[in-house]
This record gives sequence, structure tokens and C-alpha cells, in this order.
Amino acid sequence: MREESVLHSQEAKTPVYLAINGARLLAIESDDVFLMRGSLSAVVDAIYISKMTTRNIKQNLFGAFIYNALGIPVAAGILYPLFGILLNPMIAGAAMAMSSLTVVSHANRLRRIKIGIDS
Repeated sequence: MREESVLHSQEAKTPVYLAINGARLLAIESDDVFLMRGSLSAVVDAIYISKMTTRNIKQNLFGAFIYNALGIPVAAGILYPLFGILLNPMIAGAAMAMSSLTVVSHANRLRRIKIGIDS
């Protein structure tokens, strides 16, 4: 059996403790997930939100990797010997700010997730 499948099967069996709107103070301190609605369908919603969040994190990491893989060599002057182009430090700073803004705006898409009865 490969290590990868063993790790995956162990993760699948990891217990997650849930509490549903009853013993609120105790649940907030001791459980991994606290559901505000008194319905078990909220468990499905919580799993969906966690999958969408994980997907968003992976997309942001991929985008940041591509951005840095292209941006750092250009900022270091890789284009200078070929084309005589140097990147102004102010432009590089603005590009880094735009990268951060892109990641934050991409993460804000999670606010539009429709869950529960309202979806």
C-alpha cells in the first residue's frame, strides 16, 4: 500500500466534533465546528464551504506562484541584456500591491456562496 493512500485513509477517519446551537458556550470551546442553525443540513453546508475555501486557497497559491515566477526575474533585470528594459522600483512595488489586491478580491468571492434553504 502506498504512503499516499494510507495518509488519505487516515485523514478520512479523523473525527470532527460538531455542535448544533444547543450548549453554545461549551460547544464553542470544545468543538471543531459550531453550527448556528439547528439542522443537520448545515453539516453539508459546512463541508461545501470548506471545500470551496480549500479550492480558493489553491487557486491563490497557483496565481501567486505564476506571478512571482514571472515578476521576480523581470524585477531582477533578466530583460536588460536582451531588450535594455529595466523595471522601475515604483512599478515593481505597484505590481506587488496589485498582486495582493488580486488575492484579496479573489478570496472575497467566497462571500457570495449560497448555502442552506436560501440557495
